[in-house]
Amino acid sequence: MAIQGEVVQQCTVLLAGAQDGDRLVKTVHEVLNILERHGHVYSLQLKPSMVGISPLNRDGSGVNPVDVHELLSDIATAGWLDTRVTAIAVEPCGEEDLNWNSEYFKRTGGLIGTVDTSQLKALSLAGSHTNCVLRCFLQEVAHTGDEALCHNGRLSLELLSKRDQSFHRAVIDGVPWKPDFAMIKKKATTGKTVHLKALPFLYQFALKAAGGRDPFLLNETESFVRLHSPSTRSLGHEFWEKVVADAKGANQVVRFRHAMVKLAYCKEAVGPSECKKMLHKDSWSSVKEADSIMNTWRKLVTALPNGQELLMIPEVQTCMSYGDMSMAAYTLNVTLPGEDIKKYKTCQSLAHDLVLILEGILNQDLQSPWSAHQLTESQGSSQSKDVGSQRPAIMRELSSDGSVKDSALMLKEAGFAVGQHVRRKADQETGMLMAMEQGRVKLKQPSGSIVRVSIDSFLAGHWQVFTPKPEPQTVEDLSLYSPANFPEYERQMLLACLYMDMHELMQKHETNPMLQKLKVTLKPRKSVEATAFIPRNKLIMVPVGLSIKHGQKKPEDTIFEIITPMSDYFFWIVSFIQIPKAEGDAGFINPAFLVQPLPRVILGIASFRM
Repeated sequence: MAIQGEVVQQCTVLLAGAQDGDRLVKTVHEVLNILERHGHVYSLQLKPSMVGISPLNRDGSGVNPVDVHELLSDIATAGWLDTRVTAIAVEPCGEEDLNWNSEYFKRTGGLIGTVDTSQLKALSLAGSHTNCVLRCFLQEVAHTGDEALCHNGRLSLELLSKRDQSFHRAVIDGVPWKPDFAMIKKKATTGKTVHLKALPFLYQFALKAAGGRDPFLLNETESFVRLHSPSTRSLGHEFWEKVVADAKGANQVVRFRHAMVKLAYCKEAVGPSECKKMLHKDSWSSVKEADSIMNTWRKLVTALPNGQELLMIPEVQTCMSYGDMSMAAYTLNVTLPGEDIKKYKTCQSLAHDLVLILEGILNQDLQSPWSAHQLTESQGSSQSKDVGSQRPAIMRELSSDGSVKDSALMLKEAGFAVGQHVRRKADQETGMLMAMEQGRVKLKQPSGSIVRVSIDSFLAGHWQVFTPKPEPQTVEDLSLYSPANFPEYERQMLLACLYMDMHELMQKHETNPMLQKLKVTLKPRKSVEATAFIPRNKLIMVPVGLSIKHGQKKPEDTIFEIITPMSDYFFWIVSFIQIPKAEGDAGFINPAFLVQPLPRVILGIASFRM
């Protein structure tokens, strides 16, 4: 319907008065009211399937699937109220808006349902999350929690109708949608960011780790975080300050940094301290290896035909991001609730497991470079004391009546094996499993007798595996293990005697007058010189040091060897000189250690016997 000239003139006059920006909100609100009165702007009740999301909403980021499901839980708890719904929408401008919706809902992987663009009549500006809640119920998508509204893990319209009729009616019939510029403008201009202190570090992260002019790394992380983290979650400026800090060297492990961001947003498992640990010298080599593995995963996919397209498949992107988080958590020894990454002995085993998952998604062989590190079944199974922990299932052969042909297989599947010690929970009766046959278990009791117990009692959880206390060990003849006969004790006793003998020799010869005729030169080369004539065999220098070492081999440069009764063991004095650093400091200068060594034939003179 064409707009009358009178209406156009009224709107033109109002808009002309707001050209400079004055009274803009009020003017636009009045224009919308004029158009609504004349039937050109209307309020319409639309079913959830008829409403998409405007690309202008949240700067093109759409809705947050985590927020949608949290809102669903909140409404289910508090109840539906029509008066609390503010639904504002605009008509699609063209195919571009419809294509944007089609691609966006594909990226969410079904978390908020699917969209048929041929049915879209409006695109939401406000009430987008609420409409997605209605869409989720209408399509009965998967949902965790709220068991009263779910059947087999999916939302149920039937259960909703029994719990909240108003909510059910909104899902079926939809809610009224209308334009309201004033309300939207107020919400857009009065909000205050909670990330104010973090903005400088967020900006640095975007510059350093986004990926450059093509921010492929930032796009990947942002898409994953929007799907798996509430939009209200804030990491704080301390986290961003630590995660953006530069490391020494050219390798800045940007993949690992993005994994830390994903862990913080989606798992709330890391914070500033883990970011600091990431750059610590003790963790750095492991972090670089983990970062290299994350890059290799993507190279394995891109090496395939049409690899770039395969890499952008939502399932592949999600798998990669979860792998990044697990690898980062494993590297920094971070515990992830509900995930057993500690079963991996090496990061290569974890890397290989992710390749196996990717091969299942792509249905192609990726030639894993870590196949030699494949986790075996024995390594992967948990070592729980109780038999009730999860174990790999075993194929059961069934009879025509449905009974298990070999019930012993069920016992093995439950974690019991021949040779194990078991204990009955009711009376603490114990025994060792000897055999499993014909529906019964042979147990050897501590007394030595053999008893038979029904397999059913084991499968019912009446028995559990335990480790018996070791038998006591006694030593009857203590003389066999006397300390005096212990070889190392004998060596230590001999060492003590050597120290005492060395001390006695020093006391005996330290007053030798010939020592006063010696001069020690410290620089440029340490040496000892005689300042006067010293008669032969009159100068005695005792090689007193602070340490006497011993071992089955002696160093080649040993000068002062001590000959002892232990022919298969060597003892030698370690040379030691300490020059005082300042006046008044204690010093240790023994001229014996400065005497130039003599040929081996003569060197025996310097040895002394005990």
